Amino acid sequence: MSTIDVLWVAHLNRNIEDAGSDSTINLTINVDGDDAWKPMVLFVFGLDTASGRPNHVVSLASRPVWGPRWMSTDTSEGDPSVELQVTPG
Repeated sequence: MSTIDVLWVAHLNRNIEDAGSDSTINLTINVDGDDAWKPMVLFVFGLDTASGRPNHVVSLASRPVWGPRWMSTDTSEGDPSVELQVTPG
């Protein structure tokens, strides 16, 4: 069995004017390319500041057990995207 480690960097901003304190924030994972993909686990981390030197790495979302569905741009093979709820800190 082989593993592929992938690191993507994305800038995610929350618009506090549009979101109340009890609002849910979701993160959508999309796949592209021709191959189906099924990670064993998925963890998404962020930094505690939008700019400058961060103090902490924070957990944003996780799926420690992926489940039965693959991800693929071909919907007969799997889902083209998966939505994860961002968890506080």
